[in-house]
Amino acid sequence: MERGTDDEIKNERERETVTAPYQDSSERASENRSSGWMLLVVGTIGIIAVILGIMGILPFRMGNQYLFYGVMGAIFILFLVKKIVNSYIEVF
Repeated sequence: MERGTDDEIKNERERETVTAPYQDSSERASENRSSGWMLLVVGTIGIIAVILGIMGILPFRMGNQYLFYGVMGAIFILFLVKKIVNSYIEVF
């Protein structure tokens, strides 16, 4: 079996790891759709968990509950808003 020089081996490894910068538009749309649905699912589950925590059903023991629920609620609401904005952009 014949072995190449170190430079040839290095160039071959670099070619194997390089990915094409161009993505098919249908592939990108599919990835955006699946990301949007995950944002919707995680955002909805998170909002439900925050509401249950505020009601005392889920016992989250945090130092400052107002800060915890405020930050977590804001993050999950941003997830939902991002999904709505992405859906709006896809339509137009």
